[in-house]
Amino acid sequence: MIGVSPTTIRLGASSALHFIRVVCVVRYIFVQSRRRLVMSNHTATHVLNFALRKILGEADQRGSLVAPDRLRFDFTAKVPLSLSTVF
Repeated sequence: MIGVSPTTIRLGASSALHFIRVVCVVRYIFVQSRRRLVMSNHTATHVLNFALRKILGEADQRGSLVAPDRLRFDFTAKVPLSLSTVF
């Protein structure tokens, strides 16, 4: 169900502000098993971010993808990464 409520505020003889307030009811249905997988990967991005900051010092998250079957974590670091740092 969508409701529209227009409102006009007069500012003078020749000008006015027009507002439209839209009220919308949304129904959201989710699959609990998929949601749990996404939640786990979302938590993993927080853990990864914490670990990167702890090990590298300054590391900034630049983006992430959280899906039920994978996650991607984009970051920048102020120091170069070495194999010993990663492993």
